[in-house]
Amino acid sequence: GGALLAERQKRRLDAAARAAYEQRRREAVRRPETALGLVGVDALSIEVGPDLYPLLMPPNSDALLDRVADVRRALAAETGIVIPGVRLRDDPLRDPRTYALRVRDRPVAEGIVRLDRLIAVAAPEILDRVGGEVTTEPVYGLAARWIANSERERAQASGALTFDAISIVGSHLAEVARAYAAELFGRQQLQTLVEHLRASVPSVMKDVGTDVLPISAAHRAFAYLLRERTWPRDPVAAFEALVDAAAVSRDPRELAEAARRVIVPQQLRRDGTQRLQPLIVDPQLESELARMWSAEGGLAPDPRTALHVRETIARYAADPSYAPHAIVVTAPVRPLLAEFLERTLPAVAVYGYAELPPELELEPVGVIEEPLKLLRAREA
Repeated sequence: GGALLAERQKRRLDAAARAAYEQRRREAVRRPETALGLVGVDALSIEVGPDLYPLLMPPNSDALLDRVADVRRALAAETGIVIPGVRLRDDPLRDPRTYALRVRDRPVAEGIVRLDRLIAVAAPEILDRVGGEVTTEPVYGLAARWIANSERERAQASGALTFDAISIVGSHLAEVARAYAAELFGRQQLQTLVEHLRASVPSVMKDVGTDVLPISAAHRAFAYLLRERTWPRDPVAAFEALVDAAAVSRDPRELAEAARRVIVPQQLRRDGTQRLQPLIVDPQLESELARMWSAEGGLAPDPRTALHVRETIARYAADPSYAPHAIVVTAPVRPLLAEFLERTLPAVAVYGYAELPPELELEPVGVIEEPLKLLRAREA
């Protein structure tokens, strides 16, 4: 009898607790400020289809979040910036086996992974020995095979690299963060970096965020740098260059060009680049390009010149023997040509002569000439 009474009392207490919780929840939902949590979009998010829902539950979710944290730390060391937090979401409307990466709610990449299989990546002759189901690695588009988890050691012994679903998603996240760093590094992230540096180098940062160098101008200059993957790995040197340049101009593009003259030599040395085989631009074409493009980077209606420049650079970029591919021009034309190539040939770097370190060996492999001059030469 006592046990029965105790059970009834427990049920009454549980029911009362649930009723109180529901009442508090309803009152909270009615408050207008509750909706503020739904305003805005995530800077960076990962969405998964139904077959990948186990990635959002322990222990897989813990492993995935650890992988995301590793990516953020690695990118901070590589680029000098910290990307925002990453939101994990389920999407029942997706293809069940797929995941997607979104930047500010815009889908920018997707891929297929399987929780019961590994992806083996190698040369075609090695993959033939490994066997498995033919597929494509989603991050870099390489030929690959699905193999069972038990085949990992055999595939690695054959010379293949093997990756599980969490590794693939983490690698794809890193590539997306690099490609969209300018969008992910918002003004709040810059302000956080500035406050962090004020404690260690106050003499450098005292002018940042003032009339000398407003945060808005510094942020736009950083965006120009990040769009070309010019990483401010030494932010102190970058801010010193920005503050010095701000005494002459507040134009964000000119500020970014001043920072590039400090960052680019360091980046080339850090990457171990000792020789470049670039294309250079004919002086007459440089003058034509400077005339065609406005200060905002807008292209004037001259399709013949634009197509000629793009096709010449595309043929050069198609030859892997010239890697790393680059164009070397004078300082006034550099940002304009870089903006022109940003969407069509982003892998081709555009350098100004003053940005290259003196010890770098420069071996030009061709000249981009002005179309009319080239046509007259052919007729002659």
